[in-house]
Amino acid sequence: MSDHERQPARFPWPPVIYLAAIAIAATLGIFYPLAWFGPPLSDILFAIGCLLIVGFVILDVQAMRTLHKAGTAILPTRGADAW
Repeated sequence: MSDHERQPARFPWPPVIYLAAIAIAATLGIFYPLAWFGPPLSDILFAIGCLLIVGFVILDVQAMRTLHKAGTAILPTRGADAW
């Protein structure tokens, strides 16, 4: 079996790795907070972080719409149809 005929992994690793990193960072932030920035700068950085997350979600939705429109596989557990 060649590489392009082989099915992808059944478990979607990238979202799990990202969610695990976010969970670990949030847990460490609760139990071991670091006071690097004071209140005015920390609030600004928090707002920028929230805006970036919203922007990445919008970018992800646009990518899914484009892939769907092109007829390709969106989920990493599915292989693309043979041409």
